[in-house]
Amino acid sequence: MTDRAALRELAHDLLRAEVGATTVGRLCPRCGSGDHGRPYVVTPGRPAPYVSLSYAEGLVAVAWSVGPVGIDVEDDGPPVDGVDRSLFSASEARFKAGTDVPVTALELPSGYVGTVAGTEVTWRLAGPAAPDG
Repeated sequence: MTDRAALRELAHDLLRAEVGATTVGRLCPRCGSGDHGRPYVVTPGRPAPYVSLSYAEGLVAVAWSVGPVGIDVEDDGPPVDGVDRSLFSASEARFKAGTDVPVTALELPSGYVGTVAGTEVTWRLAGPAAPDG
């Protein structure tokens, strides 16, 4: 259950349970493809939250908010292109949010680093490496 497709299904299950999503998908803002791009949810009868997903070995992080949100998790390890992984994660989360929003380091299991960007954000972990995995 560590492959990306299995982790994606866990993320979709979590969004269905937590935000009442009936549809979870992706949409590329440039080409309109559903094979890649920013995640989205459909929540009939109420406004859909902004959502963000991130994957690391055995772990998926899911975040949602009423406004722009980004989440990033990484395997802890050596720097990425000379950048400390915690700083890299913060940059990725802010990029995913698409705007300059507050960033907060996540408390993750040993061996991982992560950051969430946004305000009024709720986030969860799933997968074999998640604390209740």
